[in-house]
Amino acid sequence: TDRTLVTVTWKSPDRTSREVEIRETSSTSVKDVIGQILPVSQINAILGQGKTHGRGMSIDEQCRFQIPNNFSCTVAIVTIAGTNGIISGVHQISSVEKCEINKKETRVEGTRLKIILQGIPRSLNRIHYLMAQKGNSKVVPWASEADARNQKLQIISAGQYEKDGMIVIEHVPQEDLYITVIGEYKMPNGQIVYAEPSKHRVVNTPKKKISYSIKWGSAGLLFKTHSVAKGVKLVVECTEKEIPELKLVYRTDGHIPMGVSDPQNVVVCTIEEKEDGFPSGVLRMDLPDSAWNAAKPGSHLRLLMDEDDLMEYEFVIKDLNALKVPGN
Repeated sequence: TDRTLVTVTWKSPDRTSREVEIRETSSTSVKDVIGQILPVSQINAILGQGKTHGRGMSIDEQCRFQIPNNFSCTVAIVTIAGTNGIISGVHQISSVEKCEINKKETRVEGTRLKIILQGIPRSLNRIHYLMAQKGNSKVVPWASEADARNQKLQIISAGQYEKDGMIVIEHVPQEDLYITVIGEYKMPNGQIVYAEPSKHRVVNTPKKKISYSIKWGSAGLLFKTHSVAKGVKLVVECTEKEIPELKLVYRTDGHIPMGVSDPQNVVVCTIEEKEDGFPSGVLRMDLPDSAWNAAKPGSHLRLLMDEDDLMEYEFVIKDLNALKVPGN
């Protein structure tokens, strides 16, 4: 479901065209007859008088239809051939609004995690939530709708959240925190519906350090008012396995670069994201001699990363004076 647009797909066993109906039902006995060939009259008796939300042909292998906002129901997928048919499956469809985490406001303060939501959606009854750590596992520990349905998560009522304005978890560890929030909704007909999970990772570890320096080689031929640098090397040191994408930049006006997306940046080189770190923790990169042709003497060079990565990493500059383009 994409909010109000529902897409049902299936695999047709052959190229014979049969009618497929997506029918609403409240029957609890439907699952007992899934896959059985039954007279259409018997299928109608089992499913009741629920609305037919969509129709298609089996060879289309897809049917799309709209449902109202904040709506939920159970539908049966029925294939009909003549006077007989098969109930192929039963599914829950829902257009309830996801209970979204406010990723800008959710943060750790001291040893306390504060989870803030974007808002309180209509018909929200309770909030199921989980804060977990990845540890040594490669599996990201997000919670699922099934976890909420089976009461495996912590729970707060919508009313209590509205009163407090946040969910608070005390004494959180200094690790990456994986937060899942799942909204539980009580529909006007009394039905309980769970929205898709909202997920957010909060970095709560000491920042990983990336140190760097520039080794200037000998000056080459005179270019306009300054000597063109030759044989320049960028040296980057980091012992971490995962290293984000890095860019060495200067600004066209010679000022200190502050952000990786600044339109005045000139990118001297890009270090691709690493999943296995640098060999021996060090990367030595030869920089192109032509990189300095358009740089103003005294221009400030900086190694930058994406703003999101700054939550996890920080730069250490080994020689600040060496981060200027030399010139006469």
